[in-house]
Amino acid sequence: MKFTIKRIYNNNSALVEMNVGKEAVVQGKGIGFSKRKGDLLDADKVETILYLGDFKDHKQLADLLKNVPLDIVACVWNAIDEVKNLYDLKLLNYLYITLSDHVYQAMRKLRNNTYQPNLLPALKDKYPKEYLAAQYTLRVINRDLDLNFPPEEAKNIALHYINAEGEENEELSKDSIAKEINVIVTNILKEYGISRKLSNENYYDRLMIHLKYLVDRVESDTQDAVTFSPLMQESMKQQFPKSTVITEKIIDEIAQKLNINLTDNERIYFLIHIQRIIQEEKN
Repeated sequence: MKFTIKRIYNNNSALVEMNVGKEAVVQGKGIGFSKRKGDLLDADKVETILYLGDFKDHKQLADLLKNVPLDIVACVWNAIDEVKNLYDLKLLNYLYITLSDHVYQAMRKLRNNTYQPNLLPALKDKYPKEYLAAQYTLRVINRDLDLNFPPEEAKNIALHYINAEGEENEELSKDSIAKEINVIVTNILKEYGISRKLSNENYYDRLMIHLKYLVDRVESDTQDAVTFSPLMQESMKQQFPKSTVITEKIIDEIAQKLNINLTDNERIYFLIHIQRIIQEEKN
């Protein structure tokens, strides 16, 4: 099999075009050393092949591979592809990036004995299919990466699946509105002393990705149709008062300035994202 280099990520990984017309990321000790775009790789040195399929955002992938080992990325991507078919889930491509990053960060905490279960409530009653997919993914991760995540980690994975549900569009609509929402959210977070920093960057970036796709859901009228029970909503408000206050202020300002009315579910998603940022800073 022929591997033609399209981009070198580091000495051990590269983006290649294969002789069957497919793109893939390959990993192997020293395979990128002294190589350039257009060079051929020695197939005998390739240890891992990650087929990209429909994923075309090479910049996001390059940023991911700067920090996350390819074996973790390959494991997570393969698991996502499997659950798409097994559970008939339509998932946006950014999930490949966010879930890979999450697994890597959680793995580091697990190995450093600083891992803590998520305090947020489980949503499996409302999202049974996503939870089954998450439990399957967790089994694959524990098996293939030789890890020992507790069953509660499925909550985190399920949340990634829930947030990423949708069909990929060629271009997100109303990009200017998306930028305005981003400004509103970041400004309000700063009012409460919350900004992107090393201690919270992973969850902060996930909130920004959620905002990126929010306008598309509003414009296509595909905000989540599944509703959370009033009891659950009230319980979360009482349990996370600061996150609730911040969320309500964000929702109100988006409504006033942009005339966009978000569903109760979007409020819950905002609350969950903000609470995770605050919780990560405390940890």
